[in-house]
Amino acid sequence: MLELRLRDGTRCAFPYSWLGTVTYDPSHGITLRFVGDVTYVVTVTGSNLNSPVKGNVTLYHHGLLRHRVLWLREMDAAELLAVPEGGTTIDAIIVERHDEIAP
Repeated sequence: MLELRLRDGTRCAFPYSWLGTVTYDPSHGITLRFVGDVTYVVTVTGSNLNSPVKGNVTLYHHGLLRHRVLWLREMDAAELLAVPEGGTTIDAIIVERHDEIAP
């Protein structure tokens, strides 16, 4: 499961088995499409989302694509300010539900 922790205290989790297309665009963030009985599009915005976090491990390539990330959390203003230059930040996580039946 990938758990999403929002700043307002809301949490939701999606099974990796539902994970379809994952897109990384440095100017827009990471988009994950979870396809089950309902389709959800999750957009993660921030900075340096494909930069090394620990050693040479990256959030996008080594983490999400390999199903190794347990949770993602929106950072508050104080946390964002404390990140060193070039560090990875998660500014927002947007979860959109699409009520179409997955093909």
